[in-house]
Amino acid sequence: MVRRIDTRLAEQIVAEATRVLLFDINVMDETGSILASTDLSRVGSLHRGAQIALSNGSDLEVDKAMAKRIPKVKPGVNMPIFVDGEVWGAIGITGAPEEVRQYGKLLQVLAQMILEREALTTELRRNQRHREDLVLHLINAQGSFSATELENMANRFGVDFSAFWFVLVCDFLHPKTVLNEALEDIARAQWKLSQHIPQCLSARTSHSELIILDQISISATDHCMAEIARERLFSITNLIDSSGKLPLTVSIGVGLSGITAFNHSWKSALATMQAGIARRSNLRERCFSFYEHRLFSALSTWAGTWQATEVMRPLEILKAQDRARIELLPTLKAWYRHGGQPNKTAEELRIHRNTLDKRLKRVNELCRINLSSTEDYVSMYIALQLDAP
Repeated sequence: MVRRIDTRLAEQIVAEATRVLLFDINVMDETGSILASTDLSRVGSLHRGAQIALSNGSDLEVDKAMAKRIPKVKPGVNMPIFVDGEVWGAIGITGAPEEVRQYGKLLQVLAQMILEREALTTELRRNQRHREDLVLHLINAQGSFSATELENMANRFGVDFSAFWFVLVCDFLHPKTVLNEALEDIARAQWKLSQHIPQCLSARTSHSELIILDQISISATDHCMAEIARERLFSITNLIDSSGKLPLTVSIGVGLSGITAFNHSWKSALATMQAGIARRSNLRERCFSFYEHRLFSALSTWAGTWQATEVMRPLEILKAQDRARIELLPTLKAWYRHGGQPNKTAEELRIHRNTLDKRLKRVNELCRINLSSTEDYVSMYIALQLDAP
């Protein structure tokens, strides 16, 4: 049988009571066994007075005369402890009933308050675990649940599959991060989210990573999705920052609706994190949106594949030939930055248009491509993205 009152809670009740009362206090479980007492010699023994009170479901006052008739019973008042209408145990205060009766009622209320608070905390923790389980099942594309089971579970927490959702990845990892500090920051972040953005669901996926599911409460189109994503990214980052101690990096994935949206958005957020870190201009940059790294995020899974090798081949030839002069590759990158506009490219490089044309012609010759061709233009651009540091 699982005790509703454990030793820790019983000792807490006794400790709280003895701060204001000078009488002996006993806390019993639902069988009448003493879990905690000011008289340590009684811990573990059965309290006959408590058993009677528990059996009757009402207070039992024991005076001197009754104490003589019942073995191992002292004068006092024994009261059942009710939580949500159920008897969880009993509490007793030793002394003449007429002297301790008024304190006994206060003691009973104190015990019930402590147990109700613990029950609520336990329920909140259980609820949080269920929320985290749901998040993990959603981002991992259902797992062991069917679509119907997952939808029923989601409905319990107000997750509407027809709404648009973003998945954010928060990374608390830092070269000097201590494990406990990261875990504490993640816990603080989850508490902050629950207080200020209760519709968000979150789950810890490692000792340094937190996943957040953020719902858009307004109807959105692809045209404004990038703007919404950026606003949510910085809003949530600032909220977490206000409660944490460690530096963090945050990415947000694509906003989608439907049961598969979470897995898709989560994967795009992970790819965006990788792309953002690889392409950031300075180490202080820490917020990355899928909509600002769309292509590179999509290409991140190409790393090490034969497709990437083939796309990169012309660029590798250019890098090998350009190693000594160091002019063709920077010229090509500048040309792409300006969308192939020769005047702006030449202006940035401070060279003549004819010089630019000669360099681009040399790129075509070395790489055996034609940058005027749409296919070669796009292929070389992708190669440059894959080659980004």
